[in-house]
Amino acid sequence: MGRAGGTPLTAVMRLVPRTLRGRLTLTLIAGLAGVLAVSVVLSTVILFGDTGGRFSRPLARQVAVVVDAVEAVSPEERERVLRSLERIDLRGTVVDRPPPWLVHSDHHIDERIEEALRDIFAAGRGVLIGRARPGEGPPGIIAAIELSDGPWLMLNYAGEEPFVRGALSLVALIAGIGGGTLLLATWAARRATRPLKDLAGAAERLGENLNAPPMDDGAGPAEIRTAAATFNAMQQRLQRFVRERMHMIAAAGHDLRTPITRLRLRAEFIEDAALQGKIMADLKDMEAVIDGTIALVREELSEEDFVPVDLARLIPSAVAGYRDLGQDVALAGDPDAGPVTVAGRPEALRRTIGNLIDNAVRYGGRARVTWRAEGGQAVVTVEDDGPGIPEADRTRVLDPFVRLETSRSRETGGSGLGLAIVKSIVASHNGRLELANRDEGGLRVTVTLPLAATGAQPRSG
Repeated sequence: MGRAGGTPLTAVMRLVPRTLRGRLTLTLIAGLAGVLAVSVVLSTVILFGDTGGRFSRPLARQVAVVVDAVEAVSPEERERVLRSLERIDLRGTVVDRPPPWLVHSDHHIDERIEEALRDIFAAGRGVLIGRARPGEGPPGIIAAIELSDGPWLMLNYAGEEPFVRGALSLVALIAGIGGGTLLLATWAARRATRPLKDLAGAAERLGENLNAPPMDDGAGPAEIRTAAATFNAMQQRLQRFVRERMHMIAAAGHDLRTPITRLRLRAEFIEDAALQGKIMADLKDMEAVIDGTIALVREELSEEDFVPVDLARLIPSAVAGYRDLGQDVALAGDPDAGPVTVAGRPEALRRTIGNLIDNAVRYGGRARVTWRAEGGQAVVTVEDDGPGIPEADRTRVLDPFVRLETSRSRETGGSGLGLAIVKSIVASHNGRLELANRDEGGLRVTVTLPLAATGAQPRSG
């Protein structure tokens, strides 16, 4: 028995679109194709089957009218009457007898025309509906009718045959309807699935930023509005849940300061200097973790308003503070190049730049800060000359309390919350945070934020 993956059904299923929009469009197109196929079959039966004499009877009556008109005039005036027939795509000639190249046609339409003419004219009058042999006469239907005075009138349709004109018109109509319906089906499928795409985008934004803008629950069908309202309610519950937990963590952090202070006072009375130093170092680490945790909680609970912030002024101001402390921090941006304005929280953005410079100086010895506007985005980079971060650890190092042994130690300090705070701030500004090792050595941290003129306005937490 062969594997299921090799069955013809599986091969067909691979051709089915994977997206809901594609499947809905395919369903509409398949239904449309079925309707058009049935329409074509029925139209073919009607056209080429001459149902109810749809084409044969009117044509036979037209021939009878011409015959009556020709018989009503003298033989000398018949040429003038026949020339007037060219206005209705008829060519007529009067001959002694039908030419030998005119043969009787067994075409269904031709037979129905001949039957209709025999019903119109009296018995005994010669009637022949046929076609010319290829290359010997004009194309199309040729009607040969015996006149009352002996000669024969031959009528040839110079234009398209009536049923051919009808068929072409019907095909054009079906093609127009099919093309229009196809465009309408594609548009309807795209419009029907757009709310689902919006819902997926909102869920992705919520995963990156709990304070992301809510969905619009006032537009669209009732089901979509209900789904959007439910999603917004879920987001609000998550925000309340996280806010309550953050308040608990902040309160616990504040409460821990008192026992740590008591422990530090008691450690002052320890006579063993080595033991005293170890205890003091542990207490210092605990304070660093608590301070970092409280800072992270404050960032998550921050209600600072979003305002226009010019990074071309904020960054040099932040760098100047480090230089005043004797830190090796280089500024590569051009303050005179013009404003680079984003919609953001000034203190949070200042904390972001400060944390990145702290990390660069602490673990890389120096920091180089650049900024620029590019493609509707503000791009800020901070580089150092440290050991960098292995690619496998670049995602993990952004998590709270993660410290890499290769770059962080008791001598360098750090609570493992600096980059976590930066990640939280950047996400709340609808930005991106990227870490990469430089080819010449060291780490490059890139922060990308939407410019105020083109970026969507973030929500304040």
